[in-house]
Amino acid sequence: MRHLNKLMHDAFYRQTVIVFLIKVISSILGFSTTVLLVKNLGGETSSAYFFLIALSSVLTALSTFGAPEAILKFTAINKNIGTLVKLVVKNACLLSVVFSLVITFILFVVNKTVELSSEELFLLSIIVVLPLSSIVLLLSSALQGAGRIVIAMITTGVVQNIVLLSSLTFFADSYFEAACAFALGNLLASVIAIYYLNKDLNDESESFDTHAFKSTCKSMLVSQSVVQYNNHAAILLLGVLWVGKDISIMAVSLKLTTMLSFIIIAVNRVLAPQIAVTYKNGDLVALQHLISKSSRLMWILCIPAVFIIMLFSQQILMMIDESYPSQYLVLIVLAIGQLVNVITGNIGLLLSMTGHEKIQKNILLCALFISLILGYFLIPSYGPLGAAIMTTGTVIIVNVSSYFYVLIKLKLNTLKLL
Repeated sequence: MRHLNKLMHDAFYRQTVIVFLIKVISSILGFSTTVLLVKNLGGETSSAYFFLIALSSVLTALSTFGAPEAILKFTAINKNIGTLVKLVVKNACLLSVVFSLVITFILFVVNKTVELSSEELFLLSIIVVLPLSSIVLLLSSALQGAGRIVIAMITTGVVQNIVLLSSLTFFADSYFEAACAFALGNLLASVIAIYYLNKDLNDESESFDTHAFKSTCKSMLVSQSVVQYNNHAAILLLGVLWVGKDISIMAVSLKLTTMLSFIIIAVNRVLAPQIAVTYKNGDLVALQHLISKSSRLMWILCIPAVFIIMLFSQQILMMIDESYPSQYLVLIVLAIGQLVNVITGNIGLLLSMTGHEKIQKNILLCALFISLILGYFLIPSYGPLGAAIMTTGTVIIVNVSSYFYVLIKLKLNTLKLL
């Protein structure tokens, strides 16, 4: 009990636990929504919806032009200059809407030549979903940088899942209605985020280095685009390369393994602004201490859960659908990827928050090339299992490469627990 009280008096652990619990709730809501989508819409229609959300998530990296991580770091360092932060965030949101419309027009042209989705309302759904998803991503980054980490978590998952789950329960029973419900969740999340940003940020203002901010955005545009692609590559490439139509096993397995990473996400939410400020102050000893604390927490909470999912994969999948247990290897392979994520720790965050965005970009681009090759050869023959191997292979390449760079260049060790 004494050790527990000591932990809860530590601001980092206390805030991480709160964010962790919110992430647990968000993950449960997200998983419940995925299951309900499959049951309400059927395998093929729900697969088309998963493809829509996956594609939209990848496109938000383009529509937000790499600004979310730059805004997070900028807000964390300059949160006492409220008017300046609000101006930067406002302009970024306006630009993201314009970029979203341009991207949608490009998709319209491409869809004339190559059918991206069999759904008739696919492009209309993109118009409904993409701009609001982009705005939420930018606003939540600003909230995170300003220290409103709990609200940032709520606006990037909880609100959307509650609205979508409620809609599916009471009235939404089609592809487009599900897309509109998701967009409505993003709209509500945006209103909440704007309220808290206006409440927290003061009226101080000054000029800032536009060139440095744009440079960060350029590097992060590539990095975030590749990260978003990697997060959804399995769904996207299955939709393009696999002759099968029902990719719901991959969506369900991804949701299950993503639940394993909620502690990583929770820790990163708390850690990101602290890394930016601590590194700027040049205190590498304090930074290593922060990283070791976060690594201990991730190992203790995540590793047992990974092995539980690997050992009981068939039983877990049977509870969702009786046709899924035969494809249990998909879940096991994805769980291995999450195990690597947990062991290597906050690698990507360290690179992006310490000014090494270009290195992160280069690592991700190399991994993307390898991922495409793996997907091209594995998915047509092995379907969801091939996509799972591709996804985990990419995670291993990115994390191991990044780990050794951070260890050698920054002299920081994410495997150091004490």
